[in-house]
Amino acid sequence: PLDMSLTVRNSTISGNAARGGGGVYIEDTGGTTVFERVVIDGNTASEEGGGILLYDPDADVVIDTATITDNVARKGGGIYLYNQDDGTLTISHSTISGNEATTGGGVYLYDLVRPVSISDSTISGNTATNGGGINIDRISAPAEISNSTISGNTATGAGGGGRLARGGGLTISH
Repeated sequence: PLDMSLTVRNSTISGNAARGGGGVYIEDTGGTTVFERVVIDGNTASEEGGGILLYDPDADVVIDTATITDNVARKGGGIYLYNQDDGTLTISHSTISGNEATTGGGVYLYDLVRPVSISDSTISGNTATNGGGINIDRISAPAEISNSTISGNTATGAGGGGRLARGGGLTISH
């Protein structure tokens, strides 16, 4: 992969549509990806990642002080992350709310081999069939949610607040 870094700062990404990554699609960056003080709102993807689709990132992904709202997708209404090769995903001081998906209304983390940390954030008011707030599937690295609020999410199937399936470990602390 190329060694490409991306920083999106003090920006709004809204009202976009695509098959994958309605707001933003990022694949094989090779370098760090940073979203800081952003609003990602009202985007639609017919497949994964209504707001953000991170496909196979090769370095750290940092989402800090973001508002990710009212996005829609089949998987990962707000954020969909698939298979980090290297680096970690860190979400902090962010709000993920009002997103919709069949699986992972707010966040869908799939096939991860690197650590994930969500801290000082709110995941609320998201809806899905499974994993209303957050859906974590097939992970082999530690995942941690700390000092965060997961509330008011809805799933018509399993896991209104969250769903952990097929391996991995999740630590939730306050």
